[in-house]
This record gives sequence, structure tokens and C-alpha cells, in this order.
Amino acid sequence: MSLSLDELTRAFLTEQGIPEGSAPTVFKAPAVDADPEAPLVHLDLKDWVNLAKARKSHPEGARFAESYHFLREATERGKVQVVLSGALYMELSMAIPGERHRTDLADVMSEITRFRSLNSRARLLEAQADSVLRQMLGRPAASSHTPVVGHGCYFAFEGRELRTRLSGLSDEVLADYYALRDMPTLLYRAAEMMEWMLLRGVTPEQGAEISGYSTVEVSNMERDRIAREQDFSRLLQESPGLRRKLESVILGRELFAELGNELPRLLTRMGASVDDFVQLSAERIAKFAGGIPVLLVQTALRRQHHANSSREFKSNDLRDIDQMSVAVPCCDIVVTEKHSIDALKRMKLDERLETRFLKSVDQLPAAIQDLRR
Repeated sequence: MSLSLDELTRAFLTEQGIPEGSAPTVFKAPAVDADPEAPLVHLDLKDWVNLAKARKSHPEGARFAESYHFLREATERGKVQVVLSGALYMELSMAIPGERHRTDLADVMSEITRFRSLNSRARLLEAQADSVLRQMLGRPAASSHTPVVGHGCYFAFEGRELRTRLSGLSDEVLADYYALRDMPTLLYRAAEMMEWMLLRGVTPEQGAEISGYSTVEVSNMERDRIAREQDFSRLLQESPGLRRKLESVILGRELFAELGNELPRLLTRMGASVDDFVQLSAERIAKFAGGIPVLLVQTALRRQHHANSSREFKSNDLRDIDQMSVAVPCCDIVVTEKHSIDALKRMKLDERLETRFLKSVDQLPAAIQDLRR
């Protein structure tokens, strides 16, 4: 007797080690298109932890139950878009070691976001820099548009969406498979399972079975970036003059680090050259850097850290900066830590980027209602 589609799906979930009741979007209908006026919201990992507790009816989640139910209903109706980011994927994988906790988080995050994600930091940065450069050099606007929101893990890191397809079969067999009545549903469920597994992160057993899989390279990259920040902190301690103009020093450092290698390519693409750029006045180059929201957010958060010479730069600081640099320029509401809010407001980025900051997800229902008025 052949298995039904639901039985086949459950068997595959079991085979992949996905607990019963997890990967909740697999059996749901595809997400509805969001209302064009739906606010974009990004949450800190601590707030996802609180929503996960509310979803599991944990006593510590009681305070956040209203927010959980509000977001689940609002996102299902397309009235709110809660989005992931590449840095949030990374933080879930690297900061939450327990598989059970990552499973609970992946469940609530997938349920509420439906894997909607902000574009990668690199893509957003390039688009913002390109736009400002074209205005300053009098070049026509770019013909292509960089989307802010897309679907899935690949979009969060590469700016492109992946579609689930069958492969390794002859054209005749593929045609027969695609003609099956349940094939669209089967492909959709397979895609949801894949996205959920990417969000949760692989188990140690799964990682051992994947040829070439290793987290060492990512860990080394993060460690190198932290070391550069710590070296910069020491430089500031040895050079008091730099500390007196800290904001402009950090903004220039961000510009060089993020666009130093990309600038010639951007200029060539718009029919300009590096010579055209360097002939701009120092004031206009500073205006260029200050017109790129990703760099402004990174500058605000790094400025706050480096202004406190006694505090060592750590991995959490790096992850916060990476998340905020894409969330703040793109979202209507960002829920994050108080120290990040203070740093961003100090540079008036809440006003300039028209972003509302909240300290806790339990403030979110009221804030969204305010936006609708």
C-alpha cells in the first residue's frame, strides 16, 4: 500500500531527525503575500528566546504570550513582516549550542517569519554606495533594483533565492514527476524542511556526514574580525588625538574596510574612475560615507564601544553590529538591546532612518498599532 503525501512527509521528517511537531510550516499553506503597507520588524535573539518560551507555554514566557499570538496572527494575514537576517542565522548557529534550544527557536522563528529575510549586508551596502555615488558624480540611477526582503537562508547571505527542484533524472522521468497532482505540494514541503534545517543548523551527527562541512573557517573569520577591533582599541589608547575625533575616524575606517576593494568596480560600472572619486573634496567624500546607512549604523555602534577603552570587544558585539547594520536601515521597527538603542539615538539614526527602537518584544503589539494610526 502506497503512503499518502502526509505520511510520506512525516516519514521524511523522522528520517531527518526532526522531532514530531517541529518544522511547523511544513504542513501549512504557503505564506500569503504581505500587505504593501505591512511594517518590517527585526527581533534580537533574546526576544526570539522569549517568544519560544511563550510558544511552549513555559512559565517564563507568560509575559510574552500576547506578543507571540499577536505576531502569529498578524504575520499569517500579511499585516506584519517579521524578518530574519544573515547575522541572526549565524548567531543562532554559533551562540546556542544545545540542539533542543535551537529546535525550539527555529520552530518559532519559522512560524512567524515564514523564512522572510533581509538581503545580505554586502548587497545592501553595495546598492546604497552605488546610489550615493551616482548622485554625487551626476550619473543616471541604476537600472536594476536591489530587493530588501526575500525568502530563505541563501537570500540572507547571497541576495538570491533558491528554488527546490528535482535533479539527476532524465527529462522523461522528470516530466512524469512534475505531472503528478501532489508534486507542487511535495516540492513546497521539501523546501520548507530544507529552510527549517538551515535555520536550526545541522546536528553534530549530520555535520559529520556532510563532505567538507566545518565551522572552523567561520569561527576563524569571526576571531580575526574581533582581533582587528581589539587592535584598534589598543591604537586608540596609544593615540589620544584619534579618540578626540572618534566618529570621523571610525567612519573613515568603515569606508575603507567595507568599500576599499569594491569602489573601483562600482565606479567603472557607472562610467567613472577612481580619479573622478579622489578629485572630490574631503568634505564630499565624508558626505559620501555619511550617506550610506549601513556604514552609519556600524559607525554608531563601534563608536560607543571604542569610546569605552576599558571594555574588550567580544563576539556578541560583532554579531550585534552585523544584525543592526542591515535591520536598522531597512526595518520600521527594530527590537534590540538598550545599549545599542542609546548608541543609535546618539547619532539620531532613529530620526534619519525613520526607525523605531524597542527594548523588548512585549512592547511590539502597541508599537505596531501606533504605526497603523
